[in-house]
Amino acid sequence: MTDCVLDLDGTLYYESTPIDGAVEAVARLRADGHRVVFATNDATLTRAQRAHVLSSMGFPATEDDVITSGFAAAHTVASHIDAPRTAMVLGPEAIVAELSAACPALELVEPEPGARADAVVVGLDQQLSYDRLRAAHTAIRHGARFIATNADSAYPASDTETAPGAGALVAALERSTGARASVVGKPDPFMLVLAARRLGVEPASLLVVGDSTSDLVAAARCGARSVRVLTGMAEAADTPPGRTSVLKSIAELPGALPAVADAWAGAMSPAAGERPDGRPMSGENA
Repeated sequence: MTDCVLDLDGTLYYESTPIDGAVEAVARLRADGHRVVFATNDATLTRAQRAHVLSSMGFPATEDDVITSGFAAAHTVASHIDAPRTAMVLGPEAIVAELSAACPALELVEPEPGARADAVVVGLDQQLSYDRLRAAHTAIRHGARFIATNADSAYPASDTETAPGAGALVAALERSTGARASVVGKPDPFMLVLAARRLGVEPASLLVVGDSTSDLVAAARCGARSVRVLTGMAEAADTPPGRTSVLKSIAELPGALPAVADAWAGAMSPAAGERPDGRPMSGENA
């Protein structure tokens, strides 16, 4: 049995359209006895909402089957040794909902001029305005802890187009404030740690499947195996060395598992080392 952590956009679907063979591949993985958890840097929906969307697309899922970067950010805030009393969200309502569920005593502050907060959580804000950006800038400049759901500069909007991601906002605030965000989404391994807890296993035992280098780097940072699929943001030449196999798409995964398992058996786990992006450690008690 293999415990699979599957990326979503660019791996299973483009926006709302499943990639050819993806629905059947996930069904076969489960039928063959493999367990599946879905993990996404997209924080625009809560876990429950994302599970509903996945199910409607043909990927049956419950809230417990889904890890989002918004959920990871809320978990980070709730578990921090100096838990903030107030927080500002520059992002979708889903992050607000996840924070409220994880931190019932947390006061949420609107990103308005002059507002102050102990923490600023930044995601993909599709209602972004200059005033909202300035409010987050000011709060961070006055000492608010800066948490980002992810640093993805773009995400796959189709098989040929991309759109600006949360990382574009994070980069703007890092540049304007001089502060460095604590990023909880991939390539940080924290979401994989949460997925491993959900499955009751060690993170190093997971198989991470994704189209982005961030998926592969997150896997490497916790010693897990990975498969790159050449859909979405992928380029085969960008695949880092180590415990990574390359497939054209997730449709090939069920049939390829025995062969790639043989390759993994001879591969060495990467040595623990400094994070290549130099970003601060996220997650609990960060």
